[in-house]
Amino acid sequence: FTVAAALMLRRAIPASSQVLVGKPEGIEPFGERFLLHKVRVLHNLKGSPIQSPVIRVVQIRGITPHVEPGRPGPRLYCLRPLGADADRLGLPGDRQPYYRLNGQQGSHPRLDPATEGANPAVDPLVALTQALVAGESGQPLEKTRDQLLALVMHPDPIARFEATMALAEREALHRRIDMVRMSNLLNRCAGETNDLVYRIALAELCATTKNHGVVEALCLGLDRIEDLGYARSAGRSAGYVAGDRGTEILNPRIRHVGSDAERGRLLVMLGASGADSGLKLLMEHGRSRPNTPMLREALLANGRPQAVALAKRLPSKASATPDASTPKRPTSRPTSGSTGG
Repeated sequence: FTVAAALMLRRAIPASSQVLVGKPEGIEPFGERFLLHKVRVLHNLKGSPIQSPVIRVVQIRGITPHVEPGRPGPRLYCLRPLGADADRLGLPGDRQPYYRLNGQQGSHPRLDPATEGANPAVDPLVALTQALVAGESGQPLEKTRDQLLALVMHPDPIARFEATMALAEREALHRRIDMVRMSNLLNRCAGETNDLVYRIALAELCATTKNHGVVEALCLGLDRIEDLGYARSAGRSAGYVAGDRGTEILNPRIRHVGSDAERGRLLVMLGASGADSGLKLLMEHGRSRPNTPMLREALLANGRPQAVALAKRLPSKASATPDASTPKRPTSRPTSGSTGG
């Protein structure tokens, strides 16, 4: 499970030459190959001015992606102009301008109906778009940082995930987060046990500072967080933050924890950290305590040849318990009313 690949709106925005809020107004078939999605432009957020109130987004049947028809309400459109390709494809000149979707996952979301009004930023994904576009256009980094940090705390699951990852992926932004605010983010990471994808994103953001306390915070809640996907992601963050020192933090917890399930998740976290000392400890477990629950998953999470070879030789009791699922990324939003609630 790779959190960074879960949603890509934060990457689609800078990769698109035109970003706008639009309202679908029907589909016009053209020949056997094309569907022309008629879109009324509500707010142009990035790109050249659009003179026409209506644009067409071109879908080639069976090739280019598009949302399913019949879903009313405004949406965010990350677009690229079709330009001269429209003539090459034989599209009618009286229905220009033509665009195609960016196509990256999460780059065409439904928005709050209130975005049809004068202030589209009532929807947090529009606010995210405006912050990133302004950042591209020379807005002071501190202002972009503050806008994204506000969205990190937003209740909308997609907006807060995208904002958190946008900060984590941009060094110029996360290095400007002061210690007080980073400490608040670390506390939020430690306390979040419901939205695991969000927690992992927070962990990645906190890990960029390599500050004391990150590994300890990642361990909190493992008695209740059953998804091994979280344990693997937390382990990778621990390895980045602390290296072999992470083993010194995890080993006492592994030895003294109360339940086999939590011990197993800590072992998976240790394996995923990639630390040499962690691998040595797992290999010792494999030789002296081969029936340890989830030891196989811990060795596979480490991924080194000797760890994988040992995992294949372990008895079945060393496999994961039935709670070893994977965190689900946020894929849906409320269909009416405010997306923030």
